[in-house]
Parts: sequence; C-alpha cells; structure tokens
Amino acid sequence: MRYILLFFVLNSLFAQQIKKSAIQLQYSETITYRPSIVNNYDGILLIQNEFSYYTSTFNNTSKKTDNFSDDEIVIDSKEDKFTNEIFINTKSNELTENLFEKVILKKSYSVYENLPKMKWIFLKGDKRFNNMNCKKAQTTFRGRTYIAWYTLEIPVGIGPWKFNGLPGLILSVEDSEKVYKWEIKKIKYPYTEKKLNLAENFKKRFKYKKVSFKEYDEIYVTAIKDKISMIAARNKNREYKSSYSFSTFQNKEPSNEIRTQIEFK
Repeated sequence: MRYILLFFVLNSLFAQQIKKSAIQLQYSETITYRPSIVNNYDGILLIQNEFSYYTSTFNNTSKKTDNFSDDEIVIDSKEDKFTNEIFINTKSNELTENLFEKVILKKSYSVYENLPKMKWIFLKGDKRFNNMNCKKAQTTFRGRTYIAWYTLEIPVGIGPWKFNGLPGLILSVEDSEKVYKWEIKKIKYPYTEKKLNLAENFKKRFKYKKVSFKEYDEIYVTAIKDKISMIAARNKNREYKSSYSFSTFQNKEPSNEIRTQIEFK
C-alpha cells in the first residue's frame, strides 16, 4: 500500500513539474498503404501547460520487402511537402488541424473542432518502450480501431496526432489494419527552448481557410460526388465507358460522427 501511495505521489509531482516546463517527444510515424511500401514521417509533439502542438513531415518512402512491383503505387514525396499541424488546448477543449488535402480538394484548410473524446478499453498486457513500462489500451475512433501502449511514468493525457484521454503518455499506437503507426523515438524533458510559447502559437493557429470539422467533411464529400458526376457525364456518349468510384478507407478518418459512408460511386 505504501508503494502504491508513493507511486501516485511521484506521479502527481511529475505532473506538476510538466506544468512548469515543456516536454518534447519525437515519433516515427509510418503509413503503409500497401504491404511492401512504407511512407515514413518524422513527428514532433510539444506539450506546455494545457497546450500541445503536433506536426509531422515527410521523410522518405521505403520498401518493406524485395517483392516490389513497378505497378505498385508509391506516394511521391513532392506531394508531401506540406506540413500538417495539430494544435490542442485541453483547458478549453479546442483542436485545430492545419492540413493539405492532396487527393480530391488539393487545398489547405484550418479545421477546428471540440477535442474528440476517445473511449478507451484497458487491456491486459505489459511491454517496454524507450526503457519505460507500458500498459495496453484500445479505442475505435472515426472508422479505425487502434491499439496503444502508454506509460504511467509520464502522466500526460495527450499523445501524437489527435490521441488523448489515457492516464499516461502514448509511446506506441497502431491501427488494426496496420496502415497507420506512431512509435516514440526520443523524449526531452524538461524541454528548455526559451522561445517556445504554445499559448501564443495557439492564438495564431488559423493559417488557412477556417472551417469547422463538419463544414470540411461536407466540402470534401461534395467534391468527391462532383468528381464522380463529372466523369460519368464525360462517359455518357462514349462507346467505351469507364466507371469511377472513390473510397475513404485509407484515410486516417474514413468515417466520423457525421458520416458513416466510406464508399462513393
């Protein structure tokens, strides 16, 4: 009982120290659209008081196996020159994502929403990441199921991307389809960058056209349907017709609270 009490006291002291100084976390972020192709990104998470900032930038494309075909699709790194950013204020429950949608819209947006509430299921299992003891949890969020490994040694409820709501820092998380994965590389605490002021950065977070999450989803879906209609109209009088359909299955958020549809024809 004494050791349990000591653990919670130390955790409380650590949490108070985090509030006084910043913490920087570096992640490797990978997207595997096909089994043999992995797109690698560098992710940085900064936490200061109630504010957090996450950004990921494209690094390279690597081949997982030697069974590589020229017919397989490789994401061009030139298309990944746009840096996505996520700003969070846990006190006001605000989240803003600065993104570039490169497939359908080919435009940048500042998409704001209430901080999503992720419902976690705590699972049995222990693992070590970065010399830290981790516990296992699972959540289903906007069309994807994720398994996360988090550590109580750093009692921070914010993780990479939009992940939040666990009692400790997420060191590794991967979706059940093994498309998206984040894994910790390095932790800097305290992070002593004097110029860092996430509160000021949060005030300036709207870099592009400001839209709500609902508005953005409507813009995105309308553009998909318009493209399908346009291609159908072009094929109307052709002898050889080709069909076009679109799926959001490979998106980070294939569906959401507003839309369950992921296949468009």
